[in-house]
Amino acid sequence: MPRAFFYGIKCYEFQASVMIDSEITWLRRTATPYLGQLLILSAVSVFIAYIAIWKRQIQALWSLIIIWPLFAASTIYPNLKYRVYWDKTGIYMQASGLKERKIRFEEITSIKYEVAWGSLGGTVTPNRPFRRIVVYGDGKRLKPYIDVSLRHFQLDDIKKLLVAIHRRRPDLAIPEITYYGKVLFTI
Repeated sequence: MPRAFFYGIKCYEFQASVMIDSEITWLRRTATPYLGQLLILSAVSVFIAYIAIWKRQIQALWSLIIIWPLFAASTIYPNLKYRVYWDKTGIYMQASGLKERKIRFEEITSIKYEVAWGSLGGTVTPNRPFRRIVVYGDGKRLKPYIDVSLRHFQLDDIKKLLVAIHRRRPDLAIPEITYYGKVLFTI
């Protein structure tokens, strides 16, 4: 058995045992953020294939071999690096290209539901989710907040996270989460 493979298994076993011992709970992902992009890119691919076959320019099909890996590398892979989880001590966020953020439960100052509209009320930035629950910390860290995207993670798991925060910090107000006037959940 190759040594690298052996070390890979050992690392995996260690991570699994740490996760069980410290009771880490991960928010599970959804496919929702990628569906629109996948539909658009699929339609463009079908159009390119149709034109290439109709015009007998089969070389144009090579563009599809370039488009799909670029799409995966620029969109899907960085979004798969975005994770939120919690344990007995606090909430953690990992995002592509950023250091892991941690806010301990006793450091949480507020929890807010935010929608970025691109106006004075909020800004649309590519590195923050559009519809999100933001857990704010006490400000002792550089960026004292954790974004929990309502599109990237399953709503049941987000509710479990908010319940876990409420159990440890009943003094905090948990926002009502709505979507187009429909209440998704309250605590």
